[in-house]
This record gives sequence, C-alpha cells and structure tokens, in this order.
Amino acid sequence: MLRPYALGPRTRACLERISHERKWHDGDVLLHAGDVPRWVIGLQEGRLRVSRVRPNGVEDLRKGARPGGTLGLVSVVAQRPFPFSVTATGPCTTRLYDAQQLLALMHSDGEVALDLARILALRAAELEEATMDDRDESLLERVQAALLRLHALGAGRPVLGGFALRVSQYDLACMVGSSRQYVNLQLRHLQELGMVRLGYRSIVLLQPPVDNPQSTQGFPLK
Repeated sequence: MLRPYALGPRTRACLERISHERKWHDGDVLLHAGDVPRWVIGLQEGRLRVSRVRPNGVEDLRKGARPGGTLGLVSVVAQRPFPFSVTATGPCTTRLYDAQQLLALMHSDGEVALDLARILALRAAELEEATMDDRDESLLERVQAALLRLHALGAGRPVLGGFALRVSQYDLACMVGSSRQYVNLQLRHLQELGMVRLGYRSIVLLQPPVDNPQSTQGFPLK
C-alpha cells in the first residue's frame, strides 16, 4: 500500500479497489526514464533498482526501492515524466495503482486527496533532509566499500598477495544497487589501479606492497 502511516482506513480501501498485484522477473523494466507513469508502483517483495544513464554514458543511481516503498506518485500527480528507469533486481512483487483512476479518485474525494497530499508533503521533507545529508557517494566508492565489507565478513580465502572473495559480479551489483555491466567497469578501473585482480569467477583484493606500506595501491587488508 501507499505509505500506510499517512493514510486513513477509508483511503486505503479506495486505493485497494484501483490497484492490482503483479510479479516481475530479474531485469524486467517497470518504468522507463522520461515516461509519465501509467501507475504508481508499490513494492511488496524484492528490490527495485532506480537509475538513469547520463549523456556521457555514466549511470546515475538513486537509492533502490525496498518492500514498503513507492515510486511514481509525484510524477502521476504532477503529470510529469519520471526521471529514472525502474528495474527489477531479482524476482519482485508489486501493487500497481492505475494513474488515471488515482487522479479521478483524488478529484472526486477530498479525504483521499488530503491523505495523498500529506504523503507528498512528507516525501518533500524527506527529500530536503536527504539533500542536506547527501554525501554524493559514487558507484566506485560503493563497490570498494562492498568489497571491504565482504573481506571483513570472511567471505572468501587468503591467496598469494591478497584475499579471494567468494562473490559473483552479479551478486556484487545487487549489493550496490547497480547493473553487472557498470560494476564490471568499476572493477576494471580498480584493477588498473592495482587494487584488485579479476579472474574467472573471482575477485582478489590485493595487499599493498610490503616495502611501501603507505602505497595507495591495494586495499588495507587486515
């Protein structure tokens, strides 16, 4: 459902009548960037990746939706294109609220319109807080952090010169909320910097050279 903490029981019942459940497979695109949504997406199970590709080919990621989250309400109410593509990361179950029926319901029912306006106001406040706290962490930084986290958890084994992680690039992409293609580009960049070594189904974190402990190459493995 749409943000139940901000909805009254009557509004929830009205929204239930204009919605339906739908299941998605990994890689299915629920919404393309630049489209005005045909529905508001409520995620029940699974994860969704929210991203867009800039003209220079760099993927711009936003925090992915998790169960209980919704996408597209602002675009539906404002009738403006949604700026990101929404893609299923693994199997997902959603509840879809028809956009035209939702707008008609808001036009005809003041209580529903007020409840949804409250959601939009809360979302605007959250966005303002997130903007103030945003560290603008890059995909490369997220990949590095995920690799170090896996090493700290012992997800792999020591090898000559480093630590071989037991993780696929697909699983790593799911961890950082991106696609395997873009994560592979980041890993290749880290390999060029001498921080990892890529092999067949393996990612090896490299230890900095012993004769130069201050070297920027390699991860600070413990």
